Amino acid sequence: MNSLSSTPLVPEKEVYPVCTNGLQTGTMVVTSQNKMCNAKRHYIATYLDKPTDFKCVYAGILVAFVIGVIVGILAMSIASFGTGAVIAGILVATLVGVIASYGLGGAVCRYCLESAVWDKFHPNIIIDGKFAIIGSSKLICTPPLPLLTTPGAIQIFYDKDVANKTAEIYATQNVLRIFKHALLGYSIPGIFKYIGGLLTNGLTVANVIQLGGGTMISIGKDYAEDRISDVLSNTNSNYSPNIEIEGVIDNASMIKDVQMAKGNVMKSSWIKIKADPSYYKGMSGKELNQLKSRYMKGAWADKKTAKKNSKTALSVLGLDFLGNTIGKTIYKCMAKGLEEWREDAESTAIANIGIYEKQI
Repeated sequence: MNSLSSTPLVPEKEVYPVCTNGLQTGTMVVTSQNKMCNAKRHYIATYLDKPTDFKCVYAGILVAFVIGVIVGILAMSIASFGTGAVIAGILVATLVGVIASYGLGGAVCRYCLESAVWDKFHPNIIIDGKFAIIGSSKLICTPPLPLLTTPGAIQIFYDKDVANKTAEIYATQNVLRIFKHALLGYSIPGIFKYIGGLLTNGLTVANVIQLGGGTMISIGKDYAEDRISDVLSNTNSNYSPNIEIEGVIDNASMIKDVQMAKGNVMKSSWIKIKADPSYYKGMSGKELNQLKSRYMKGAWADKKTAKKNSKTALSVLGLDFLGNTIGKTIYKCMAKGLEEWREDAESTAIANIGIYEKQI
């Protein structure tokens, strides 16, 4: 017997599609034909029918990213925009992003799925000139700006509880992705400032050390998040979420802020003093103090700003670590619980569906 002959078809109202980029279970609506249904009089989906309304994370990612950029610009431009304001801004960006996914995600789904094609269908069942899709068919959607997120993979479930629990697991990961993109947006102004410094002053040994330090922070942070979440969730899953990291350049910028706060600003000011045309060896104390006052006032202001920036950078890094650890722990606990009963529940639901069609 052909193995496909025992593969369940996809009747509307009896299946529950789930997207890896969604915040909830989608809906399967059959509009391609009205001639064939199953015993429960539910129309059978063909390769032209597509699910929708997953509340796509892409809308939230884009909104959170833009708000994060605004927060980053404000933090760089306004002296009174301190650590608390930055943390609050990132959290607000995440919240607004989640709301945007629920509000705009349906429209994004329809747009992204417009050109998507099911990867397989039943070779022997043709309904009104269209091949029927089967339970193992998958659909890949591609967002308009793939640099910000990855394509979504849609799969079909027959048990409602399994589908909802799977959707909740993806939703947890996707809220975390929205949070990460709020952080990414916040880091963008600092990244451009850092790159601008490289273009102006060239790559120095200090820059290489900063980049290396930033890389080590990212690697160490990710490892610690995974191990802590393993312990908290009592798993050893080698969890590797599909989440974009804000980049080692931002960590390098953070290290630079800390270094400035420790005295590099003062060293830079002394270089400027010695380069001043009025400076000469053997200057009297009064003359030297007058010359120093011209530069040190700005140096102390720069040092104060550097301390503020380093405090903010470290706080944001801590927020990133805490958010990731909590998110990964929740993800692992939910995934572990689902694995214990998913297969049995799906098998029972598929058995109740049947594969036979009835001509109307």
